[in-house]
Amino acid sequence: MANNYFKARNGLIVDAGFVANGIQVSLGSNVILSTSSVKIGNSTVNSTSNSTFFNVANSTSQANLTPLQLVIGSSIVNSTALAAGANVILSTTSLSVGNATVNVFANSSLLSFNQIANLSAIGLTVGNVAVLTGYVSLGNSTINNVINSTSVVLGNSTVVSTLLSTSLTVANVSSLNTTALNVGGASTLNTIALSVGGNTTTHGTAFYILASGNTGFSNSTPATKVQIDGNFGYSQTTISTSNNINVNCALSNFFNITCNGSAANIYFTNAPSGTVYGMVLRIANGGTNTISWANTPKWPRATAPAASTNTDVWIFFTTDAGSTWRGNQVQKDSR
Repeated sequence: MANNYFKARNGLIVDAGFVANGIQVSLGSNVILSTSSVKIGNSTVNSTSNSTFFNVANSTSQANLTPLQLVIGSSIVNSTALAAGANVILSTTSLSVGNATVNVFANSSLLSFNQIANLSAIGLTVGNVAVLTGYVSLGNSTINNVINSTSVVLGNSTVVSTLLSTSLTVANVSSLNTTALNVGGASTLNTIALSVGGNTTTHGTAFYILASGNTGFSNSTPATKVQIDGNFGYSQTTISTSNNINVNCALSNFFNITCNGSAANIYFTNAPSGTVYGMVLRIANGGTNTISWANTPKWPRATAPAASTNTDVWIFFTTDAGSTWRGNQVQKDSR
């Protein structure tokens, strides 16, 4: 037994493989237990532990555990984040996966792919396409399309087309709405007229107005201010029998009047201004009445013709909106 061990002043050695003293215990060169740490392994594969740190390592990587975090290779876990290498990071507020070229980022308000596709609480954007709570936008500042609850807008740096609930505008100049179509600012179609090139107005093949101001009815090349190919007519108005007979010039140019056998006061109203207006009166039974002319027409030789008891035809015209009337009886006692 004296060959197997001996007691020294500073420790105990057995077969040169075990050492124990006041500060550590060594089992060979690869296991060392001291008052502050434990070491197991060699320079290639080893483990080290103390009161604040635990390390496991080999020739290619290592893991470290402390009271604050765990580090495994390039991955880290602590109280605020989990990082799986440099490209996957999960924290208390966000998740990031990827690198500067290809990546995904998410937090409480945003999910982003490559910083090109983004989903948030208010919408989704993918490159130049955005779907938001109020509208959809496609394109960029040069060429774009915007759609919302009231309009569709398509445009580029020079022209814009807009569709609304009430109208369509194309290339800033042509427009269509419920009452009119405008093409290029030069031709216009509305509910009552068509203007082509700002000069010619047509209504089918029946009505033409040229740049010269000539107007054609069923004639596309009128040589005069008014040219009619075919006949024309105008409506007639019958006035109810009364002692006061109102000839409303706004209604017609031909009036049928029947007197009731007593005094009759005939007066003219609403003659148009800025033009010459003429009309025809067919008066029946006028001779049985005392006819007075409220507008005091100017008669031949300043005397009003007498009416017959049958039918008489009278003509009147004014050139000053009814201030002055000129008239005559052109047919008397027509039967």
